[in-house]
Amino acid sequence: RGGTVAFNFYDARGGVINHVRVEERAAERKISLRTGCFCNPGAGEAALGLERGELEQCFAGELAGMTIDDFRGCIDPTKGSGAVRVSLGLASNRADLDAFQALAEPFLE
Repeated sequence: RGGTVAFNFYDARGGVINHVRVEERAAERKISLRTGCFCNPGAGEAALGLERGELEQCFAGELAGMTIDDFRGCIDPTKGSGAVRVSLGLASNRADLDAFQALAEPFLE
């Protein structure tokens, strides 16, 4: 048992830094975290401020073959399509926190 925090990083202009980029950097450092919408259809879109009309425009027409990358390309890039989730538990230690801090610091501007 432990705490879980979901968040996004933002650039200096207020745009969301793609959670996929954060996940890639974490993997390079062998840091385990989760990214995406966390299997909660609708709630993720609401949390990210995606409007019904925006989603309807993305899904208008042929849905067959739409990938998550297609979806990410369709929505306003300043809103993002998911988040980063970090969990701490019984096996977590100070070294884990330090490793995550070292991962997060370059995203700060």
